[in-house]
Amino acid sequence: MSNDFSGVFTALITPFNKDGSVDYGSLKNLINNQISSGISGFVACGTTGEAPTLDHLEQIKIIELCCEISKGKVPVVAGVGGNNTKKVVEMAIEAEAKGVYAVLVIAPYYNRPSPEGIIEHFRSISQAIKTPIIVYNHPGRTGVDVGVRILKELATFPNIIGVKDVSGDLSRILEIKQQISSSFVQFSGDDMLNLGTYSYGGHGAISVVSNCFPEEMMKIYNLCANNNIKEAANENLKLFKIYKAMGYVNPVSVKYCMKLLGICDDIVRLPLVSLGEDKKRECEEALNRFKSL
Repeated sequence: MSNDFSGVFTALITPFNKDGSVDYGSLKNLINNQISSGISGFVACGTTGEAPTLDHLEQIKIIELCCEISKGKVPVVAGVGGNNTKKVVEMAIEAEAKGVYAVLVIAPYYNRPSPEGIIEHFRSISQAIKTPIIVYNHPGRTGVDVGVRILKELATFPNIIGVKDVSGDLSRILEIKQQISSSFVQFSGDDMLNLGTYSYGGHGAISVVSNCFPEEMMKIYNLCANNNIKEAANENLKLFKIYKAMGYVNPVSVKYCMKLLGICDDIVRLPLVSLGEDKKRECEEALNRFKSL
């Protein structure tokens, strides 16, 4: 099954109405537009989807909607991470029941568990479901690093098939290939490093920018997959300012760009707040520059 995981998976934002409720209509339109644009798949209820501010019923409904629309078209990955192992296991079981293709599980944050604690956290999830599990490593958000030594142990669990890495260390791609397996799925979790990840032999990306530019992000991936690195680099350069603008407080900046593009509103839930005027100008200038290329 791991061979099916490649390409660009959009880390879907969660659109909200002005009263703060989930805008399921805009979410449905976003999913359909992404599919028609040729995206490889989706991640629902991840960091970009503001999962920490969604209640349980909202998460399940979003996952269910994504699965219903995408069934038979593209795979859906559900973000089910947290720092309470029992609750993560329960969410993983529910996501599996909705028919997700895989679950994305971030290392427990705030608790700062030891390597042994991280391993046991993932062991509990792995034993509770049969669905493939992708480890999400983001040391900047969690305070812990799921390095190659830990991944090597996790890879022995039958349904842990890969990692989304935001460590910024591209050399890990080569280490994982040598120490674990070339088939262990490796996704970039930072759009600025997607091209490097592909060039080093990574399998794809879980992308924020593809909420706005799915075709462009897929083009870069496909060029690399066809060994046309030079043209991919040229296409990637066109998006440099976009990457920088959207890299500010995910998903606040990408939602503002989506508003400018007429995709959905830019409402976020506390503790996130709307962009300041300087960051709004940065997004506007980046979009205008890209349109002029």
